[in-house]
Order: sequence, then structure tokens, then C-alpha cells
Amino acid sequence: MADIPTLRQQLDDIDNSLLALLVQRLAVADEIGELKGGRVFDPAREFALTEARVAAFAALPAPVVRQFVRDWVSLCRGHQGQFAIASSAPQLVPLLLGRYTQVLESSEPLAAVFAGQAQGALLPSPWPSDLGGLFPAACCEYEGHSFLLLTADGCNDGDLTLRLHQQRWQIEPGQQFSRWPLLWNH
Repeated sequence: MADIPTLRQQLDDIDNSLLALLVQRLAVADEIGELKGGRVFDPAREFALTEARVAAFAALPAPVVRQFVRDWVSLCRGHQGQFAIASSAPQLVPLLLGRYTQVLESSEPLAAVFAGQAQGALLPSPWPSDLGGLFPAACCEYEGHSFLLLTADGCNDGDLTLRLHQQRWQIEPGQQFSRWPLLWNH
């Protein structure tokens, strides 16, 4: 049976390997960022990646896997280019998109986007009838309220759509992720 110093050395070796892999991931993300030509956020890919990891590592609590994946994805996204989210609920942005996503607290998130201060807006419902040319990228629920993440590209795979019904936006049912799970869900 191994002794404590030997086991601690094994943990140190594992930690060093994980960090070395993160450095490699950042380098690959930088290359992808150059190829993407400025489009930093791909919500369909991020959602699919996160939920695939949750399924693959079912022995771990889903919120832990989501936190881990979202954090390193947000770190890599930050390496690819500027990506800030304006919101009147800034505490939700890291829960939705990882701790390394830049947050701009704003009572007027859409105005912050149009002023070039942020690349997206996280809005609570009810949503305005004019989204100003931004498109839905993700949606989540928090404390009984729906929040909509809007970006210039939105979810350009068509996985999340809105329709205006009686001057209110509604999420179309049956889409890939009509509700993006926050870290403590599931």
C-alpha cells in the first residue's frame, strides 16, 4: 500500500498534467479564434459540449461538471476575443456562461450593446418588442423569471427561435435548448 507522501505526489502530478492540458487547450482555442474571424460565442456548441460532458461523467454531480466545463470554455472564449455580456442581473452571467465571461452591469443592457460596450445582453422577461437586430442565443430561468441572452449572431444554427405574440416574445417550443440549465439545475 502506498504511503501519504507518495499519494500526494501522484495528486501533484495529476494537477500538473491537468494544467498542462489547459495550456494546450488555450493554444488550440486561440487558433480556432483566428479561423472564426471574430465570432467568439457559439452557444449551440457550448451547450452540446457541456451536456455531453455531464452525460459522459455521470459519476460526478452535474453542477460540478457544468461549472468545470463552463469555466474552461469561458477562459478559452476570452482568449479568442472580446466577449462581454451586459445585464441588469450580472450574477447570472457566470452561472450561464462561466466565471471568465466579462460582465457589464447595466440597467440598459441593449443600449450597452449598441454603444459597443458589450457583445451581448442578458435580459429578464418581459422582453422588449424591439430587439434591435440582436438574436436569441440562450434562455434560462432563475427565481421564476425567464432570462434571454441576445447576441449579434444569436444561435445561428437555428436551435433557439422567438416569435412575437401579442407584443411579447415567446420561445418556440421543441428547440434543442429552450432552457439553458444553470449550474445548480439537474
